[in-house]
Amino acid sequence: MKRKQPIILLVMFSLILIFTAAFSSGCGDSGSSSAALTQKATDKGTSDLSISSVASPTPKPVAKLAQVIKSGDMTGKCDVGFWLLQPMTGFPASTWMDNQQLWWHRGENRGIGCTLDITFNVEKSGLYDLEGNFTIAPDYGIFEFSKDNKVFSRNQIDLYNKEVSQSLLDIGDVNLAAGSNTITVIIKGGNPAMTLDFVNGNVIGYMFGIDYLNLNLYE
Repeated sequence: MKRKQPIILLVMFSLILIFTAAFSSGCGDSGSSSAALTQKATDKGTSDLSISSVASPTPKPVAKLAQVIKSGDMTGKCDVGFWLLQPMTGFPASTWMDNQQLWWHRGENRGIGCTLDITFNVEKSGLYDLEGNFTIAPDYGIFEFSKDNKVFSRNQIDLYNKEVSQSLLDIGDVNLAAGSNTITVIIKGGNPAMTLDFVNGNVIGYMFGIDYLNLNLYE
């Protein structure tokens, strides 16, 4: 029995060596695998970073002044009331182009929903951002703009003011063709402070006046 002990110890020592070698080999593969995954993730992150650093946001279109339409270059057509080119020389601080405006006078006992068509010629087809230099006054209304029965004004435009003056206001984006174009002005209401006069039973208010249009063409 004493002779068998060295043999048993030798066998056990051999088994320990075999298991140790196998475990070390497995850990080595796992480490290599982890390193490969880490490198792959790093490469992917570098690739994504490279792509994002190269990409740039799409620039916003810029609209530049292409044409000015003065009141004298416009013609009107209204469903009620009347329009005319009104001389503005009698008003304080008169700076209207050619000292006049296209004026829409409400002569009927109606207001909200009435329309005025304004026709003018455009030199070049394209998408335009329209601005209007409007007359503002105590008896002027609130309006929106449409073309081909589609409203294009960004917001309703309130032309009320305590005194007669002018204000350059943004209207909105609209496609215009080269040649004759018509836009429609629609009465939407009146400022609570708007002055209303009554003449022969008719309401006089909701007036509209424009000095000129700026046609800003998107490039």
